Amino acid sequence: MKTQSRISRLRAPLISGLGALALVTLAGCGPIRLIANTNIPTPLVVKMPIAVALFIPKEFSSYVHNEERWSTDWHVELGRAQSDGITRLMNAMFERVVQVESVSAGQVHADGAVRAILEPSVEEFAFVTPRDAGSPFFAVSIKYRVNIYLPNGKLADSWGFTGYGTAPAQGLSSAPPLQTATAL
Repeated sequence: MKTQSRISRLRAPLISGLGALALVTLAGCGPIRLIANTNIPTPLVVKMPIAVALFIPKEFSSYVHNEERWSTDWHVELGRAQSDGITRLMNAMFERVVQVESVSAGQVHADGAVRAILEPSVEEFAFVTPRDAGSPFFAVSIKYRVNIYLPNGKLADSWGFTGYGTAPAQGLSSAPPLQTATAL
């Protein structure tokens, strides 16, 4: 009888503990949704005394990375943050920046002051979790391309670059460190 009574007293805390553990485990497997934010300081450059047009395609301004990994759905919205970032960067670099609706819109400016049209795009977004790398960090890389067009809309040049960021893991939470690494 004593043994059965002892088992009964242990059963409730054991069931509660296992239930809590199951909830924590399931919480780690749910979807991870985050909206990137900008963390780009104003560049310390002398503005170029020219006017450029900036065409931000819809694919860039609404870019979302979706991926399923380790039974977790990852949803990372980059569009608004990177559009704000490229606009701030261009305004810091050039005397005048004109937003346009297409790469051929540069010839519309009658004063002829626009010297080039810039068009950003995302070529690749990639990230590594602590589970992937066996380290306590999240790492992100974003590969960008900026096409440079003449005012008549003809492609003049193209420039690719990659941004990197890392952030330490924070317990069971994945969204805040991934968001920090993405912003960096």
